[in-house]
Amino acid sequence: RFLAEHDVPRSLAQRIRRQLWERLSQKKMLTIEDLPSLEYLPTSLKQELYYALFARSLLSHSVLYSWCVLHDGISQDICFRVAEEEPRAKNDDIFLPGQEATKVYFLQRGSMRYRREVPLPSTGSVFDTGSGVQFPEMFLAEADWISTVAMWCHWDYVGRLQTCEACNIVCFNMEKMIAVLKGYPLIRAISRSYASAYVLLATSSEHAIQVDLDILPSRVLMAMPLDERVSFSVTLLESFQTKECQRSTMQYYPTRRQHLGPKEQVQLMEELEMGKCVVTIGKDHQLLRTVGLCVLDVVDSTGRVLVQIGTMKEGEDAVLDIGLPATKLRENESNREAAMRLIQTELPEMNGVLDFGKMLHEENEKKSKHLGIRTAYVKTTYNASLLPVQEGSNNEIGRSSHSSCNSRSSCSSRNSRSSRSSRSHKLQV
Repeated sequence: RFLAEHDVPRSLAQRIRRQLWERLSQKKMLTIEDLPSLEYLPTSLKQELYYALFARSLLSHSVLYSWCVLHDGISQDICFRVAEEEPRAKNDDIFLPGQEATKVYFLQRGSMRYRREVPLPSTGSVFDTGSGVQFPEMFLAEADWISTVAMWCHWDYVGRLQTCEACNIVCFNMEKMIAVLKGYPLIRAISRSYASAYVLLATSSEHAIQVDLDILPSRVLMAMPLDERVSFSVTLLESFQTKECQRSTMQYYPTRRQHLGPKEQVQLMEELEMGKCVVTIGKDHQLLRTVGLCVLDVVDSTGRVLVQIGTMKEGEDAVLDIGLPATKLRENESNREAAMRLIQTELPEMNGVLDFGKMLHEENEKKSKHLGIRTAYVKTTYNASLLPVQEGSNNEIGRSSHSSCNSRSSCSSRNSRSSRSSRSHKLQV
């Protein structure tokens, strides 16, 4: 009757009725708001109930877990004062482009789909993918974190998130989170570096597709200063090795924690202090060692591929080590910066122009044989073509300013090449 009296178009009215019927017929999980009688419980008992409801979600994120390890009281405060249940129906919009990010979400049940809709600004970088790129649709499953960017900076969403089915979400209201953190100055202080690194990555086109969703803690740690990322990783590592970890925190930890032997602990500590890896918590709630690698796949106009054939340390003989030119990420360094450093300081002198094509992200997880811990090898490969120098120019690529180089390079032919992106960028040095 309301729609008819207000002359709402028939097609729109039909869609509204259909949506209302679908939503009213769906069964939703009961939430705390559906049980007003719980307000009569003593505050201490309500706190225990909220902790039982939300602690497992809270402890599944590496950063939030580290907070709870460092200060037992913060876990209960976040669960009681910040966390909320939010059931959603099928085809609900969780957020839209242009909306301010004010909550962090944990998908407890159900599935969602996301697509970035705001085009990338042109940066003029040789790795810029351009503003005309069609972003792929991404799907989220149970135990995925969403909108973590809201925890670290003011952010307006650049994409649309929609439910694929009825979902149950745990929300962490950031206005309330800030109020809680005011009572924990130590947590705020140790989180500043993480926040800075997160913002650095969020504003980079490397993470443009999923910036509204989540940037893996391991990737954020790799962008932090070495001493601070070591401190973070050690906090997690030690909490898994000691029985004296906060009792209330471990009461609701989703699984039994993995323990490393003394020898493996020493080896892992050495790797952390040398900046070779970082340690976070994986999807299985166990320790996850992550190693970041940047690779260059350079092909000349005849189809030959630039490869490393050996390595040589100062004062030692060369060792056969065939592979594409690669480097591990250093502290405060993005994948782009690592690629540029590799080009400018490690590659041999070459005449020509580098024409960059597509960028490939790969992640391979397997158990480390010498450490006995699950390890993620995160590799970013930049594809580039070495084009001949234009007549009258004298450009060189990758001229090293060092008198010696840690790797030797050569070219070998490749019979076939994967198709390259239609949009590419040229770098002349």
